[in-house]
Amino acid sequence: MGRESSLREGCAVANHGGPLADTPGFHEAVSNVRIGLRERFGRLRGGTAKNQHGSVSGIRQGTGHYQLAAIVGLSDQGKMLGAKRTATVDVIVHHVIEEEEVRGQDTMIVGREPRTYSMKAKLRLLSAFLLLAMLATAQRAMTVADVIAFVDSQIKLKGDDKATADFLQHIKLTQKLEPRDVENLQARGAGVRTLQVLRKLSEDSASLAAAPPPPEPPPPTPPPSAKEQAAILAAIKEYALSYTKNLPNYVCVQITRRRIEPTQSGYLPQGDEVQELLSFVDGKESYKVEAINGKSEQNKKHEELGGVVTSGEFGRLMSSIFDPESGTEFHWDHWAAALRGKPMYVFGYSVPQSNGYSMYHGESKREYTSAYKGLIYADLQSKAVMRITLETVGIPADFPIHEVKITLDYNPTKIADQEYVLPYRFELTSKEVRAETTNRADYRLYQKFGAESGITFGDIAPIPEDQFKEQPAAPAQKAAPAGKKK
Repeated sequence: MGRESSLREGCAVANHGGPLADTPGFHEAVSNVRIGLRERFGRLRGGTAKNQHGSVSGIRQGTGHYQLAAIVGLSDQGKMLGAKRTATVDVIVHHVIEEEEVRGQDTMIVGREPRTYSMKAKLRLLSAFLLLAMLATAQRAMTVADVIAFVDSQIKLKGDDKATADFLQHIKLTQKLEPRDVENLQARGAGVRTLQVLRKLSEDSASLAAAPPPPEPPPPTPPPSAKEQAAILAAIKEYALSYTKNLPNYVCVQITRRRIEPTQSGYLPQGDEVQELLSFVDGKESYKVEAINGKSEQNKKHEELGGVVTSGEFGRLMSSIFDPESGTEFHWDHWAAALRGKPMYVFGYSVPQSNGYSMYHGESKREYTSAYKGLIYADLQSKAVMRITLETVGIPADFPIHEVKITLDYNPTKIADQEYVLPYRFELTSKEVRAETTNRADYRLYQKFGAESGITFGDIAPIPEDQFKEQPAAPAQKAAPAGKKK
């Protein structure tokens, strides 16, 4: 099979450079780009869609906000910061106050309840919060660890510098605050007034006993032995190469949120949201555009969407990596304590340029095939692949496409009362000479093929981001023997 025909049969297709659906043309900002996995994976193809008009989906700058967090966090023992067991009044104030103009009036939002106040009323309310916090915490004893945790939380929450400093002025340290601790907080973003109070606390506590050093982190869990790794990889490979064959025929909703961020001045960002009915029948995918930016759309084909259009995330990336002819090299990377609540093996992989990621830049008529690397996350018990990452490597500096990254997450999903591991989110980011592009697709409402009449298109919220956060490594866990499934 020739190279061009195998590219056409590949699984990932994207237009990098056509305007997004319902947005003005971006021909001059992003060039015609085609990128994709060589031979087995296919391509991401560039092009421009003609006669597309509409308004730009840009970024609207939110109104400023003021945060008062007088007391936040707990100590390691689960008590309030410095709280005494005999205290009769404990007050925690953690309010977010956002200010914006609504019909010429100032609107204050405290927590989630909108109310209308005058500026004087807002100042009185803020002062009351501060006074209440000060009364409840006057000369409260705190350890160095408590102070550091408090300031760190204020930095993270973007708490008001003056309120933070005022609170610290009314605490009493039980240990010596080292100058290096103040310097570290400064490096992490503590405010000017907060730093002034911290330096004073450091001077006043110089005669106190030093704070005990933080506990040593537990030793890292050793990797599986070479023999165990070989057995684990064999089980993962068996799963990957049979993955598509074991899938049922089904339909789902693919919600793709796309974004183009120009890297040159003179252009505005563009973005849209596309909802499509995705059908997977006999190992092949088809798409039907249903809505663009919340408006019903029945006359546009998947290939005519412009911008970045992807397809083929349902197994071919996995099989391409594990194909015996790909020349992929695997190595142990790390343990993942939890991804969506389950511990994972994490292996690194690298695919040589000969079977790499093919990129074509239409404006310059240049083509390049890049080697690529990434990570494979596999369930500790079942050996099912739950995440794949991909990153191009070794692209020449003068090539117009600078970088392509992909993350594909899978998640157990029920179809007709039977559970399958199916795509959960696909994210592609690319950096081109004139723009950076992000394409993020969520897969929802899976149903058996033929039952799509029960699917309703509309406002479908994105999957919460905490679903994609990897938890830090944990102590050693006893894994199921390779080849056995729970």
